[in-house]
Amino acid sequence: MKAVIAALLPNKEIQLSPREREGFIIAADVQCDGKPIGAFAQLSPAKCRELGSDTPIYLVELDAKKCQQLCTGTQQVDELPQFPGSSRDAAMEAPIDLANAEIEKVIKKHNEMLLVSSACFDLFTDPTGEKMPADKKSIAYTFHYRSPERTLKAKEVDQAHQKLLDQLAKVLPITYR
Repeated sequence: MKAVIAALLPNKEIQLSPREREGFIIAADVQCDGKPIGAFAQLSPAKCRELGSDTPIYLVELDAKKCQQLCTGTQQVDELPQFPGSSRDAAMEAPIDLANAEIEKVIKKHNEMLLVSSACFDLFTDPTGEKMPADKKSIAYTFHYRSPERTLKAKEVDQAHQKLLDQLAKVLPITYR
């Protein structure tokens, strides 16, 4: 859902701040560049069944006027990179209640100079506990590394990636799969 909101507000930093809300499994306030613009939530399974749905239902409420104000004006477009980048993926096992925002906060705070972007691309939970403990989740990220000055060697990317993974494991209760 964060990616959908980011697509609506290109070149803006979207943050989801977890917040307790009755009747919802997951709930968060949506902020753009640090300013509140709406809310996000996932209905409880009981409410979904009440509505006749056996699949999860997600809700997003955005303040259209605030979004429009954020989108007006000249937008800066970055030049295309001169040198190629390299990507690495990482799958983590984490407690079910570890918020994605906590992972992103550690990535941002780590401040790896070669890291140009990161994105969560997979989330797996198993409430039955057959494939993974019910109190755990598997969350996968892709990390893209690039230098503005030269083509990176694989060893450089591997070292930067390993430092980031070490920092994540040091700060958060995760293990790598």
